[in-house]
Amino acid sequence: VNLFLLWRCFHAGLGVYSLLVAQFGGWLVLVSLCIWSCRSCGLLPQPGKWGRANRRQFRELFAYGQDIFWIGLGTQFITTSQAIVISHTLGVKTAAIWAVVTKAFTLVTQLVFKTIGIAAPILGEMHSRGERERLRDRHRVLFRTISAFSGWCAVVFVFCNRPFLAIWMKGEVSWATHHDWLLGFWLILLTQQGIHSNLIMAVKQIKGLKLAYLGEGSAIVAGGLLFFGARGMDWLIGWSI
Repeated sequence: VNLFLLWRCFHAGLGVYSLLVAQFGGWLVLVSLCIWSCRSCGLLPQPGKWGRANRRQFRELFAYGQDIFWIGLGTQFITTSQAIVISHTLGVKTAAIWAVVTKAFTLVTQLVFKTIGIAAPILGEMHSRGERERLRDRHRVLFRTISAFSGWCAVVFVFCNRPFLAIWMKGEVSWATHHDWLLGFWLILLTQQGIHSNLIMAVKQIKGLKLAYLGEGSAIVAGGLLFFGARGMDWLIGWSI
């Protein structure tokens, strides 16, 4: 639905507002399907047994959502701050090249992290039911499986990114192979961090984790601008790692 609406809105000339319409359409369908599924499976409370909302629960949920927001912001900061540093140290043209050559890396990263995110509600349910041993076992299996998957994705990215760029950009953009190796290694490290952080968020024990994400993104920007950005992309990727 998202892709179809985006396509039609672009064709109709809505420009950047096409993104808003597509996101809203996808969200509306997703929520409708969730409501229909819950009603069909009998998961909704019976009439008169919904309970009442109170300020304590609202504050608890709002604080949790606020922490998740800061972590999401910090994650975006970590993975997009390189473009900020490059544009200030190496120029806007080089930043545009960076945006092009890392498209496949962004796609692979989203694929891996979507796999991690899908497991969060299941882990949270185990925690709320007090199934601690089962939670540990499932997290251990999840860690091994997604770590292996991220390693496979990293290898595929390393060997396929340059041929992909050669076909897509028709040889107009040059990109060193060792940059792909560095990005592949960074993907594996990001996955390791993401799996453990996902467990912390699932059991609602975030505490200072949101500050760690923001601090990491700030360190990449500060170190990149002061020391590494002007030395080239390999130094900047190394500093991110």
